[in-house]
Amino acid sequence: MSLLASVDSEHMIVFSPKGELKHTVTVFTDIDCGYCRQLHREIAEINDLGIEVHYLFYPRTGRDTESWEKADKVWCAADRHTALTK
Repeated sequence: MSLLASVDSEHMIVFSPKGELKHTVTVFTDIDCGYCRQLHREIAEINDLGIEVHYLFYPRTGRDTESWEKADKVWCAADRHTALTK
């Protein structure tokens, strides 16, 4: 079993398609990364294609940084989907 397969989806933020699930993609994301933000702006279109997106946080600047704190706030939010999107 791969290391990634051993990570339970409860430890991810998952955006699922409303229709048929065709593919799953796991994304290591940094809230302050422009490319990551662009991908997330397109999440509805990605889901419409039947692709489920599993997010794992990867603040590139490391611990005790602004990116880390933002990721922590999203993870601790009552509605992680909305918090990540904002």
